[in-house]
Amino acid sequence: METIEWHELLGNVFLTCPSKAMITDDGDTVVKKCGIKGDSKFKESHEVRVIHYGRDYVVAWLAKRFFSNFKGIKWNELQPILSEAYKKARKEDK
Repeated sequence: METIEWHELLGNVFLTCPSKAMITDDGDTVVKKCGIKGDSKFKESHEVRVIHYGRDYVVAWLAKRFFSNFKGIKWNELQPILSEAYKKARKEDK
């Protein structure tokens, strides 16, 4: 089976939610039927492939899907909110 990087996917590359495994040295892989850039856009050309997601995906996802919603807010204003949300998520894990 062919292994590709997330940025080679055809269409919206940010549909996969980041995971803890993606920020490890090896990253994370997902096996699914997908098209890649350069393929025909028709579903018949889509094949089952192994998609590799790494730390670069998490950074790009955060920049595109999260931080782009907070343009104009200074980092020192956003940081306490992120810290509070992180603490709340950790508390809910217990």
